[in-house]
Amino acid sequence: MSDLLSLQRRFHRALGDDGDALADIVPDAARRLAIHKTTIKVGLGQTLVNVFPALRRVVGHPTFATLMSDFIAAAPPRHPVLSTYGRGFPAFVAMQPISASLPYLQDLARVEWARQEAYLAADAPILDTGWLDTENAEALSTLQLRLHPATRVISSPFPVHRIWRVNQPDVDEKDIPAVDMTADEHVIVTRPGNEVVTRAVSHADATLVRAVAGGASLGAAVEAAFARAPDFDVMQALAGHFANGTFSD
Repeated sequence: MSDLLSLQRRFHRALGDDGDALADIVPDAARRLAIHKTTIKVGLGQTLVNVFPALRRVVGHPTFATLMSDFIAAAPPRHPVLSTYGRGFPAFVAMQPISASLPYLQDLARVEWARQEAYLAADAPILDTGWLDTENAEALSTLQLRLHPATRVISSPFPVHRIWRVNQPDVDEKDIPAVDMTADEHVIVTRPGNEVVTRAVSHADATLVRAVAGGASLGAAVEAAFARAPDFDVMQALAGHFANGTFSD
């Protein structure tokens, strides 16, 4: 093992639970590392605050601070890019006691993480529909569409899109309407330009997108959607996808 790698591993242990890992080579190591640990924790915490603002608003700042601190301790970053930190936060939240009384928290966090992933996704041109012959049903049915790298689909037994929407900064807390918690919702996250778009769609529409993602032709995807809802308005759904960049060129 190289001296550099050995030193790096000792430094990593010192930042964790082994505060004495560098005591033999760094004077007053524990105190000095405490400053570094605080800086790291603040940076990771601010990342989580930025990515999960609706969740923070729902649970309250003190509770979110506790969740954040516990997550940072349990799941230190494994990637050098700070903006990618938080992938495991939705699953972590689901395991916490507060989710027993607020079972939609994980799905709300999934929506917010999907938005982060969409924002960071690779650039790609959205589907140019000018060449599509919408009058040729046979040609459309055999069409192989491809999801844009930013597209994400989230399904929840809870009205997760409405929960996310009413907890945006532009909604005053005293004006938050009542939300029917018995309604399931399906969310499509896209990025047609520089801004992330978050839309609620029908179960059939989400089924169509997932079928396309799995390699189905447009015709097979539409059939899967109709099996979910015989009255599915496929042309309206496709218009929404074309306008919001669900598919890549």
